[in-house]
Amino acid sequence: MMCTTLYDAANSFVHQHFVEVSVSEEFLSLRPEEILELVGCDELNIKAEEQVFEAVLAWVRHEREEREPRLPELLSKTRLPLCRPQFLADRVQQDELVRFCHKCRDLVDEAKDFHLMPERRPHLPAFKTRQRCCTSIAGLIYAVGGLNSAGDSLNVVEVFDPIGNCWERCQPMSTARSRVGVAVVNGLLYAIGGYDGQSRLSTVEVYNPETDTWTCVASMNMVVDGHIYVCGGYDGKSSLNSVECYSPEANRFCTFPMWTVMTEMSASRSAAGVTVFDGRIFVSGGHDGLQIFN
Repeated sequence: MMCTTLYDAANSFVHQHFVEVSVSEEFLSLRPEEILELVGCDELNIKAEEQVFEAVLAWVRHEREEREPRLPELLSKTRLPLCRPQFLADRVQQDELVRFCHKCRDLVDEAKDFHLMPERRPHLPAFKTRQRCCTSIAGLIYAVGGLNSAGDSLNVVEVFDPIGNCWERCQPMSTARSRVGVAVVNGLLYAIGGYDGQSRLSTVEVYNPETDTWTCVASMNMVVDGHIYVCGGYDGKSSLNSVECYSPEANRFCTFPMWTVMTEMSASRSAAGVTVFDGRIFVSGGHDGLQIFN
């Protein structure tokens, strides 16, 4: 029991501090089966998948002659489609270890196709586009917009630290929003739509917690595989069955339309609950203006 507890604690530490651990001598000395297991783990605490790629390359180069044949298998565990297109083009495919390996080049092409041809995304293995999430780290809770006691929509944003047990004010949104949809992708918080007290909103703005700033991005025309899905809602007249998908990377690089209309839901719903499980979106409850769903 003691050994199991110690093993779990060590794994948790490595997951939480992956970036720091990946530059240590102990990491570079891991056995091939250990590095494969680690790179394939969902629980790594990273800001971007690029950090996993760099860790893999460092491990291979540490004993290049012996480890280079392992690179294709390691890159197949790395979630290359989650890397930025510019990083794929300027860093990954230009690396000599990748350039001279046919299997590695195929994996890079697969990742580039993810960005260039969104219609092929459903054919990728689900794990390759699943964001990593270190559940052993206590996160922050953001309260975005809402209503005051007088019923006015707010642009106020506050953040709660569960460890410090305190609330702090953040930079307010540029637009007051109640009934706003919120999603998190790649460490950025998106405020989507809502009601400003006069009209229903299709605008979207994104918050960067590192700089405490809000930026407006493409308006609509929650998160799956690094994308934001807006399901249903209310346009001021009726409940909606529409579904739209937003790509943060497309907004940055403008490689294709940023909001994409998806297949409609079978029923119109506003005030519905939306969650993601195992790569699928589940929409539950809500109402269509005539009845409340269960």
